[in-house]
Amino acid sequence: MKKLFFLLSFVTILSTSCKDDDTQSEQWDDSPRTEVPSDLTNAIWQVGSISFGNFWDDQGQYVGAGHDGAIRYYFKGDGTYEMYSYISVRSYNCLTQSYTYMKGTVEVNGDKITFHPVEGKYKGADNCASSNNFERPIKEDEKSKFAKTYQWEVAEGNDGETHLYMLEDGLAAEPENILIYDNEM
Repeated sequence: MKKLFFLLSFVTILSTSCKDDDTQSEQWDDSPRTEVPSDLTNAIWQVGSISFGNFWDDQGQYVGAGHDGAIRYYFKGDGTYEMYSYISVRSYNCLTQSYTYMKGTVEVNGDKITFHPVEGKYKGADNCASSNNFERPIKEDEKSKFAKTYQWEVAEGNDGETHLYMLEDGLAAEPENILIYDNEM
């Protein structure tokens, strides 16, 4: 059920994704990229969590988790990527959701991968305060927070499954700083 929810969320974002225009076409042409190694492609890399706290209504019916979220990456061999992020927070029957969709190019040099966002969008949804609902393209000055370099490795984990491990440049290699993505394909 959880996978279905994320799939539907991401399909919604994809179906309303940004349209190319001349400016975006130039940005794509100017954005640095390298070929992406095959161990990163042909996979959907996802990390997610769900809270231990849950909510029930006054009739004893389950309403949902206190919060949950996921980040997904899809890399293509031509040096492009797509990133999806979903975060939700619940307070009883009120649910606030945040979606981020980003497309861009990547440079892979050895064990380093650098993300160069080109286009994307934000969407917010709040079922208790519709004035908080919005959908808009990501602004030029906001792209920089997604332009990051990570150390990466695809390896077998203790669970026997293949994972993508990413550590943002400048952070200590402590367990809480290492993002571990599962291959969902």
